[in-house]
Amino acid sequence: MYGIALVALLCGLSLFGQTAKPADTEAVERLGPMINAVVRGGADSGSQRLAQTILSLARDPQKPSRREVAEFVDSMAGVLAGQRVDETRVLKVSRCIVDAVRGTGPSNLALATQFTNSLAELRVSDLKVAPIVRRFMAIGEAVRGPDDAPMRAVLETIQK
Repeated sequence: MYGIALVALLCGLSLFGQTAKPADTEAVERLGPMINAVVRGGADSGSQRLAQTILSLARDPQKPSRREVAEFVDSMAGVLAGQRVDETRVLKVSRCIVDAVRGTGPSNLALATQFTNSLAELRVSDLKVAPIVRRFMAIGEAVRGPDDAPMRAVLETIQK
């Protein structure tokens, strides 16, 4: 009798120890291959699908507009097209996008800084980063509001 109870207890503990991946991790992993496809094929290769997936990750009621996301994806695709990227760096970019579109993680400015650093790791020049980061921040502001609006002026001054 005690043997059966012990086996049941061990089975229960082993099942308890197996946790599913958090939804954000799954979303990040889902975006990675799409970003890679856009990088390999340019703006025409999967940009719409990537934009739709990013929109689908947003939670109601704060969603960025379809136009904001499409412009962001198109600008990112145009700059990243043809770059040689590795999975780790793409996942960093994906994490920033998921955090921005879901309103998770740090502030919009902190996310924009992380996103900028991720693009720099992909060897994107500063001149090309600025328009993408502005569109990235627009997505973050659509989701969580303009919490970093005063810093936008600082960013624009630095970019000039």
